[in-house]
Amino acid sequence: MDRLDLVVCDEVGYIPFNPKEAQLLFHFFACRYERGSVVVQVTWNMSL
Repeated sequence: MDRLDLVVCDEVGYIPFNPKEAQLLFHFFACRYERGSVVVQVTWNMSL
């Protein structure tokens, strides 16, 4: 992943994460923090 300029995480939150999955995703973002760009796209239903 260090060779990539940009990583796109699409539909984050579409399926709920268990604690282990959430920890792995956080670890990925933490490792990626100063190495390259990350785009996170989340779609939430914001009905009022």
